[in-house]
Amino acid sequence: MSAQTTVGIVEWGHRARGMAHTHRVVADALGRLVGGEHDVGLQRALLDGARRHGWCADQWASVVPVLHDVDLRVGTTDPSLADALVGLQAAPDGTAARAAMSAVDERVASLLGSWTDESAPVADEPYQVVAERVVHELRG
Repeated sequence: MSAQTTVGIVEWGHRARGMAHTHRVVADALGRLVGGEHDVGLQRALLDGARRHGWCADQWASVVPVLHDVDLRVGTTDPSLADALVGLQAAPDGTAARAAMSAVDERVASLLGSWTDESAPVADEPYQVVAERVVHELRG
């Protein structure tokens, strides 16, 4: 087992901040559509999705490192998620938003899987744990 990260703390900081930002965008996009839906079941599904993504954002925010020489305040979304997020934000109604959210969730799970595969078991464990929790929450 390696006690050194193969990814680097700065890169993990950008990834964690970017994922927190991504999940907040999803939560906001879903939440803004709740009031316009008349179907109570769809309202609940949107609220549940917003809650899940808000929780995921909090999980990622909890592992953003404090680095004194690097500015991690601004989260950058992974470029591979950009199209999926644009589609979600442009969704005209709750049904379209749920479909777009599924695309985002699948892309996030795939991305987190690749990050976990390239990480070191000891040094990167906090990030691995969050990635596992997030994937479990999104698939649950």
